[in-house]
Amino acid sequence: METAIRSYDDVDSWNTVIFLYKAALKEVGTKLEILNDEFQHVHRYNPIEHIK
Repeated sequence: METAIRSYDDVDSWNTVIFLYKAALKEVGTKLEILNDEFQHVHRYNPIEHIK
């Protein structure tokens, strides 16, 4: 029983890490898109070819 509880806590911890990782990726992606749009507007060309 104690092992099952510990396993659940481990899974919950990993879910938290994955959630934070995905949130950070979205935040960085959004910032890159904004920088890309700003650079395109000011300099009339796109230095960032692909944002995935």
